[in-house]
Amino acid sequence: MALHTLYSGHRLADCLGTLTEQDVLLVLDQAVQLLLDSTISWSALPCSVLALSEDVCISGVQIHPSVAQLVDYDQWVALTETQSQQVAWY
Repeated sequence: MALHTLYSGHRLADCLGTLTEQDVLLVLDQAVQLLLDSTISWSALPCSVLALSEDVCISGVQIHPSVAQLVDYDQWVALTETQSQQVAWY
């Protein structure tokens, strides 16, 4: 059970390749733009996909709920309490 935080697309393939059903992927910072990439099948990933609402708002993009669920900073903190590991992808 790991919380994967994806900050950019530099390690996207590596990140996606490690996800399991027990994991959670939180997309934030510059990586929220990747959620608009139709070549990536976000809904086919084995885990929940979340996006930091503040970063989505700042970037000016609109994320469809079928792609990612929006969460705020308090929810992000709560995730760190429930996931046994945290893996940051820059």
